[in-house]
Amino acid sequence: MPSSELPSSELPSSELSSSALSPLDLLAPYHHLSLSAWDRLRLGFSLCANAGLAVQAFRGGETEEAYWFACEGLLILCGRCNSYCASWQEMPASLQQQLSPMEVHALPPAQLGFLMVESPHFDHC
Repeated sequence: MPSSELPSSELPSSELSSSALSPLDLLAPYHHLSLSAWDRLRLGFSLCANAGLAVQAFRGGETEEAYWFACEGLLILCGRCNSYCASWQEMPASLQQQLSPMEVHALPPAQLGFLMVESPHFDHC
């Protein structure tokens, strides 16, 4: 059977076309999670990078300092820098000109689950 007839889950990763993947599709299963803006940036950035998509992280904003990433022509707002419970929002790509690039390293898929574990509060110990 030619590889074009195999379901994408059976294709070797080298044969998966990045044009078939949408950043919004990658983020959708994680929208319900209660994550900080920083963790949303790391999760979204890593999901896109690990899927082979070109992604770039940013910090800044006109009215509030926030975390952002751009992927496949989309600009995604991850939330204000001090936000402990943020959500992803697609924003106009023209806003990217007002942002400062920042270096973020993609987490390997095996480590992404740690971002979703609610951390206990040990101040009182």
